[in-house]
Amino acid sequence: MKHAFDAKGGKITVVVRRRDDDVVVQVDDDGLPFLDAAPSDGHGLGLGLVRRLVSSCGGKFHQPPSGSKTFEIVVPSGQSAS
Repeated sequence: MKHAFDAKGGKITVVVRRRDDDVVVQVDDDGLPFLDAAPSDGHGLGLGLVRRLVSSCGGKFHQPPSGSKTFEIVVPSGQSAS
């Protein structure tokens, strides 16, 4: 929030859904775009923390593709889909 909105208000959208045996969380905002190096290097404190937390529960972190700001986190639900 600190970097995306540059001290202005904004909108953050979080979508949580189930895909097969996983829980998928997508996060997007209408704030400023990433600097070119930020999403791909993953060395920032915030991105590093997210990656470690997601990895600790067996999940995967998908950074935004070029031109997008939507992150996707995929975590096993621990339940089989019926």
